[in-house]
Amino acid sequence: TELIQNLAHDLKTPLASIISYSEGLRDGIITKDHEIKESYDILIKQANRLSTLFDDMTHIITLNTGKTYPPELIQL
Repeated sequence: TELIQNLAHDLKTPLASIISYSEGLRDGIITKDHEIKESYDILIKQANRLSTLFDDMTHIITLNTGKTYPPELIQL
């Protein structure tokens, strides 16, 4: 359970950034050109971080079970 708690925390951190910056852009809170660009850079960085975490989890599952699970696109 400790592993799952750590994974949940590691997933929530970049997700929280993605949500807050997305809302800031949507709601017009972030309006200056350089802030908008910086926000998109942060969104991309955090999305890549999530992708890496999911890849790591897939590798751990494969190592523990010997089964492979091909990645698939999902609608968010």
